[in-house]
Amino acid sequence: LRDSPPPVRVWAIGDSGMGDDNARRVRDAFLNFTGGDWDLTLGLGDLAYLKGKDWEYQKRFFKYLSDENAKVPVFTTPGNHDTYNDKTDMKRQIGPYFDLFTNPGDGNSGGVASNHKSYYSFDYGKVHFVSVDSQELGLHDDPTLYAWLERDLEAASKAGYDWIVAYHHQ
Repeated sequence: LRDSPPPVRVWAIGDSGMGDDNARRVRDAFLNFTGGDWDLTLGLGDLAYLKGKDWEYQKRFFKYLSDENAKVPVFTTPGNHDTYNDKTDMKRQIGPYFDLFTNPGDGNSGGVASNHKSYYSFDYGKVHFVSVDSQELGLHDDPTLYAWLERDLEAASKAGYDWIVAYHHQ
């Protein structure tokens, strides 16, 4: 009998950026379904409507999900509303999204280092996760993103993960 690793339970949530009654109903349904037991959260973009400003994240993501965000690691990928303000520049990696979320682009959490904050990879158990900036850099055919993605997926394919999960906003 082979020992199987425990399943990895992931909450993938996106376009929740109003932090309103609809978002609370989704949160409560998820908590009811899982019994509050999951391993990590993937933020699939647009976690703050309308313009991805600091106060919007504070009120509409961090405040209404404060208990949930404190329980497990949260890994995010940018969406269109994360870039709709004059302080965000995805190529230069500046703005509220980058100030508030720290994602593992250095490769120290697994995967090939991207050295970029809006696309990266990490490992959790026997699962390799890949976050791709499909909103800005991916839409503009950024050759650096594509070269990194090819290297990362090639390395992950050879490493023998049970799953490779790619996530993005679109």
